[in-house]
Amino acid sequence: MKLKKEDYDFLAKHVPEIEEYAENKTIDDRFVHFELSDESFRNIQSDMNDSIVAYGMDQQDTVNEIGKKLYKIYDLLPYLEEQNLEYFNE
Repeated sequence: MKLKKEDYDFLAKHVPEIEEYAENKTIDDRFVHFELSDESFRNIQSDMNDSIVAYGMDQQDTVNEIGKKLYKIYDLLPYLEEQNLEYFNE
């Protein structure tokens, strides 16, 4: 799978556990390529949920900009293997 560098860096800042889970990580001009085992995939989703609650919500009732970006990445995770995903062309 791959994420845009800025999205991977954002994820690593707010969910640092990604660095433990991402295997065979390589970086090119635009993307960070990495692999996640099934267990790591489930773990990172759980850790992202924790970070959304901790950093991505104002008073636990309004999603802030951090939360919106974390949700966007969370929603992308299952699809990051698809080569024709519009995300890769943005």
